[in-house]
Amino acid sequence: MVGMAAARSLASTQFRDIGTRSLLCCLPHLAGGGQPSLGSSTSVGRGVWLTGARRWATGRAESKVDGLNSFTTTITANGRMIKSDMPKEGGGDGIEPSPKDLAMAALCACSSMTVQTFAKGLVRTGKLEENALKGVHVVAQDETKAGQHMPESVALTITLIADKDAIPPKVLRMLHAAAAKCPVRRMLEGQMSGGLQETMRVAGDESNQS
Repeated sequence: MVGMAAARSLASTQFRDIGTRSLLCCLPHLAGGGQPSLGSSTSVGRGVWLTGARRWATGRAESKVDGLNSFTTTITANGRMIKSDMPKEGGGDGIEPSPKDLAMAALCACSSMTVQTFAKGLVRTGKLEENALKGVHVVAQDETKAGQHMPESVALTITLIADKDAIPPKVLRMLHAAAAKCPVRRMLEGQMSGGLQETMRVAGDESNQS
């Protein structure tokens, strides 16, 4: 429990291959009410979710690793540096987050920000009280079989921190549908129309050039 606030589980969703299967919402008053369509354009609507041709900022990151003796990789994104490493099972030191850890972290952050963005729109239009949503807690866990590298699925749990009855069932369904609009989630589900284009090139070692 979070003080007097009840931690409400918004949804638990599994991604399999590039498709999506949604599990039943955990809230009792929604158990018999049917599952909202995660890709529904009517639930999310144009008004409070996207106004006009809104364009999100593009994402960009760079990484660099030296030689073959260590997997520790330096990543630069938005002017900040973080490190990543392979887990011990993969031959790394396991000290830094693995690339899959970072992918799960991106999914968590994107999911919570997406819910926040939509909730702000609901507040502006009077559909949600300003202080009704006290927080968003997201957990993402991939399911990978022993000896495999590619996960079979990802379990995503989004928990809304709110007082009892502060979020009406209709609003909860709208937030659930909005969560599916998370760009990182859609990338992981393979919903990019242009796919992923890779370019590999060979460049000289500038540190050895005079």
